[in-house]
This record gives sequence, structure tokens and C-alpha cells, in this order.
Amino acid sequence: MFRRLTAMLLATLTLESALAMDEPSASTSPTSGIDLQYVDKSVRPQDDFFRYLSGKWLDSAEIPADRARTGSFDRLRDSAEEQLRAIIDELASAKNLASGS
Repeated sequence: MFRRLTAMLLATLTLESALAMDEPSASTSPTSGIDLQYVDKSVRPQDDFFRYLSGKWLDSAEIPADRARTGSFDRLRDSAEEQLRAIIDELASAKNLASGS
């Protein structure tokens, strides 16, 4: 039962975190999914397409020393872990729980 409760709690936290992230408003026009602020126009697309699309991000992004990558899914996971830790700590410190719960 504890495993099922934990799994349900983790799924709920993950979904809640995902829904809480910034969502585009209904008034914005559809986009391609490519963030144009990171396009490096000093590189010709036919020479190095990856550098053309991601050049400014590669130059400005900082990946933490203890990580091999960084991104929205990493932030989502970290947020879910923090929320889960808070719930576990709260339940662990509760004195009025029924035995076996």
C-alpha cells in the first residue's frame, strides 16, 4: 500500500509541476518550437546547422559542474523531488498518524 501511495503521490507531483510551468497564452500565434533568440546568425546554416540554431545558447548557457546536462526536464525532476521531500518530512514529523498508515 505504501508503494502505491508513494507512486500516486509522485505522479501527482510531477503532473502538478508540469501544469504549473509557464504555458503560452491562447492569444499567442503558433510557433515552430525553435527559440529564435539563440540563433547565431554569424554562422551560415549550410556550414554548421547545429551551431546556427544553438550558437548563442551554447555560448551563454551554464551547465552545473555536478551535472552532465541541463534543461526543463531536469528542473521538473528537481522540483518534484523537492516537493516529495517536503511531503515526506511533514509526514515523518506528524505525531497523530494511525499505526500502519
